[in-house]
Amino acid sequence: MKSLLIVSQSPPYGRSSAAEALDTAMAAAALEMPVTLLFDGDGVFQLLPNQDGTALGVRNHSQLLEALPAFEVERCFVAGPALARRGLAENALRLPGPVLDAAALRALYRDAGLVLTY
Repeated sequence: MKSLLIVSQSPPYGRSSAAEALDTAMAAAALEMPVTLLFDGDGVFQLLPNQDGTALGVRNHSQLLEALPAFEVERCFVAGPALARRGLAENALRLPGPVLDAAALRALYRDAGLVLTY
């Protein structure tokens, strides 16, 4: 079975793309597809602590992130260059997995069977 790389590039609120990426990852994992989730671009903002979408009338994004292990989405990575471009420090985020440098990111894309970008 081919592996699935889901790239979440959207901020947590304002559009449904971030939640859709997490929903897709959980659904694919529930179907026993090998899933890797990468937070890149503005998707790294999803990893900021103390988020609450209640005022916007949307699901709390932090709760979705916390549910990933329950759905066996355990291969999660963060794009280091995206953190650097946004001035975010690793220790200020709720990291679901290791931070990858540019070379590791290229290898991740190269080894993926299918890439979905949200």
